[in-house]
Amino acid sequence: MGPDAHNRVGSFIGPRAASFQVIPTDAPAQGDLETAELYGRRIAEITRQFVKGR
Repeated sequence: MGPDAHNRVGSFIGPRAASFQVIPTDAPAQGDLETAELYGRRIAEITRQFVKGR
């Protein structure tokens, strides 16, 4: 499991990122960015369902 893995930090309450003392241009890791994007999409989908009354 490397820096490109999704949810590699193992959070259960939302997306997290860990830089492990890398230079700022390399942080956050690609996997952390993708995890946050997927989490945001999931929240948006749930919100759409509530707005539609499902």
